Amino acid sequence: MTRFSFRPRRPRFLATAAALLLCSVAAVAITATAARAQINVTLTPDTMSGQRGDSLVFSAILTNTSNSTVFLNDLFFTLTGAAGTYLTPDTNVFFANVPGTLDPGQTYDNGMASGGSFFGINIASFAPDGTYSGTVTILGGADQNATGPISAATTFNVTVAPEPGTLGLIVAAGGAGIPGLVLTRRRRRN
Repeated sequence: MTRFSFRPRRPRFLATAAALLLCSVAAVAITATAARAQINVTLTPDTMSGQRGDSLVFSAILTNTSNSTVFLNDLFFTLTGAAGTYLTPDTNVFFANVPGTLDPGQTYDNGMASGGSFFGINIASFAPDGTYSGTVTILGGADQNATGPISAATTFNVTVAPEPGTLGLIVAAGGAGIPGLVLTRRRRRN
């Protein structure tokens, strides 16, 4: 008597296809990570303060950590929450100051320990006091037409503070108002 097995066998090509797909995904992830790690960005400082209507200039130290020349072609900003309403990125600072390329191991700091001018942020005239956040990523690559991310997204913060004159008026008004309240209470008790 002949016995038949009805167990379906998994075709070998499915296992091979799954392995190839997994390797492809891993290769893309490694390539994307390597592309982002070409330029190291250190903001100096990463938080700046300003008043309504001010234009701030962030400085940075940029270092090419790859072993090939990298073109720095543009900036990409992500503004978090209300920052999108009250802050406007200014790339003119980038194009006017940052070199178009960095050779392997080369650093851009404009000869200053605090770094060279990197990008600007304009604060809206109607921005409420508070701290706003965003990220900046350098776009570029192997030539002047490349637009891939070549740095990690670097976080920056902008603190909007009241004008010194306004703060002085608040303190002066508060300082004059409190003794007046104390005198009024004392008179009513007597």
